[in-house]
Order: sequence, then C-alpha cells, then structure tokens
Amino acid sequence: MNNLPRVQKKTKNNKLNGFSLHAIELAGRKVRDYEDTFVTAKDIERAKPSWDRMSTEKRESYKERARRYNVKVTSHQVRYNSLGQSVTEVDNQKNQIEEERNRRRNEIEQLLRDAADLRELDTKVFYFMSASHFYEDCNVILPAEIAFAKFSLKEGIMDTLHVEINPGELPIGSAYKAQSLADSTHRYPLPPECFGESNYLKILSKIMEFLPEDEELPIFFTEGIDDMQSESKIHKDNRRALKYVFEAAQEYDVASDMKIYSILELFHFLQEITTKLRNEQDPDSYCKPFRNLTAAHTAFKQTEAEFLYKSESCVYHEGNDSISFCCLNKCIRFGYIISKWCAAGFKYKLKPGCHFPKNHLSM
Repeated sequence: MNNLPRVQKKTKNNKLNGFSLHAIELAGRKVRDYEDTFVTAKDIERAKPSWDRMSTEKRESYKERARRYNVKVTSHQVRYNSLGQSVTEVDNQKNQIEEERNRRRNEIEQLLRDAADLRELDTKVFYFMSASHFYEDCNVILPAEIAFAKFSLKEGIMDTLHVEINPGELPIGSAYKAQSLADSTHRYPLPPECFGESNYLKILSKIMEFLPEDEELPIFFTEGIDDMQSESKIHKDNRRALKYVFEAAQEYDVASDMKIYSILELFHFLQEITTKLRNEQDPDSYCKPFRNLTAAHTAFKQTEAEFLYKSESCVYHEGNDSISFCCLNKCIRFGYIISKWCAAGFKYKLKPGCHFPKNHLSM
C-alpha cells in the first residue's frame, strides 16, 4: 500500500463534462454542490440528438460551466493520509500546537526580559514541580507523590515541599499495570496499602501554604518538553497529576487556568539572558548561549547526571535505593542545574545546599 493521500470521491462518475451537464439538465435535474452527477444510459440516449445539433458556441458554454463546477467540487474534496486521517484536520492540529508552543515560549522570554529590565532577575522566584503516579489512562491519573521547589538565582533552592499521596482504590483490573509502573519508577506499595495523604483538601492546603499568598498561581516548571516524543509524555503526565489534585479538591476553575511549562524552556531562555548580562559585565570572559533548545536539552541532561546522587531526596526513596525517581530529588536538581549554568559567575556567592549539593565541590 502506498502512502500517498487519498481523495474522497462523491460518486463513481462525479466529474462533469459539457455533454453530461447537458444530459442532466435535459432530464430535468439541476446540478448543485455535492449532488449525484451520475448520467444513465437513458439520459445519454435522450441527450445525444440535441447535442449533435447544438452549435459550437453553445457546446463551449456547457463545457465551461462543467469546468467551473469541477473546480468547485475539487476544492471541497477531503484528502486523507495513509492512516485515514483528514489531512486538513491534521494540519490544523499541528498549527494549533505550534501556535501554543510559540505563545508559551514568548511568555517565558518576556517574563525574563521584564525581570532583567527591572533589575529583578536575581531575585525572581521560580517554582519547580515533579510528580509520579500509580495509574493513568485517557480519563484519569492517580498520583503517588508530588514535590515542589522554590528557587531564585540569588538564593538558590529556598524551600521545598514533598507530599506522598494515597489515592484510594485502583480501577478494577489495573493492579498489574500499576505494579509494573511502581517497580520501574517510584516503588511505593500500591493503594490502598500505600502510605500518604488521602484527603485532597489537605493536600491542596499544603500546596497553597507553600505558594505566595494573595497572588495568582505562579507558573510551574516541570520536566519534559513537547518537542521530543520521549519527553512529551513525561511533561503531559506531570501536568495532569497536578491538575488532578486541584480537581479532586473541586478547584476546577483554578485547574483549568493553571500554567505548567517545561523546565527545559526556562533553562534555555534563562541561560541565554544571563549569558548576555555576564558578557556585558565582563567582556573579557566571553560566554556563549546555547545554539538552540536541543543544545540546552543536552547540557541539562549531562548536568542532571552530575548531581543525581548528590542531591537530597525523601526518606522513603533514600531508604529504597531509588532516589533517581524521587520527585523531591528532581526538583532540587532543577535548581542545581540552573545555578551551574545561569547563576555561577555573578556578583553573589553561591551557597552549598542551595545552589549546589552540600557534598559537591563549589561551583
């Protein structure tokens, strides 16, 4: 089977010529958009004598009308790809995703530029989050833990929050899938035997106490990025898990307005602007920004491995030799990575345990 787009046809004989148009009209039918243009043998027999007697000019008028009709029909035909999907709909979805991606990145860039123009970039507070889950399908995701970190370039990791969650009974038939996921990630015992908070109002209360008072929800930055297939699901699941907490506490309006962006996008644009500021302060020590988001992703992952086993984690994951999956560990690592690439070299002194691990050599 070839992969060329297919064209949905109206009927077997939907393309008109001058004679068939004359035959249809002679039979008392009118040609309108998407009507059947099939010509029967009886129609042909009836129309042939009058067509033969018709003047050249009148024949040309029928042919021209048929050509215009065919162009009109062709413009309304639906093209499909090899998966049977409408090419137009697929293109529209791609355009919407691209527009949303550009809007989000423009917002991050503008946020950083505004802070730099006001000389507040050093003290601008960013919120990181990470989540793991027991179960997910297209309708629901049941979180296992969620963690947050508060960060600024000047102070590094300023505060953290880690919440273990007991979501209650798993859906019927999902135990094997949930156990396989737990074994390969967070390693918590499955609900309802798992420990953790089961009251989502209490969970939400802890989160709101951690966030700034009397302000709109900040942008949350989490792992993963929608540019890369391997990273896209991670970002989507973290976003769904945090929104599920708010929805389970019946904060539906807040959940729908929540902004959860990629930590890699923040890292890329923050490194670009801090590099520019450093070069302006000290032209002799020229630093280069990342060429693109892919280069930023590579640097982020390499630095992440450097800090993995030196960053703090929760008691459970520390005791079960699974700190690489600990959400608290991930959020703290985000701060260390950004500090190394964006905070090092500025006028303030970097602090152990805030800008880099306590057992790590100073940056």
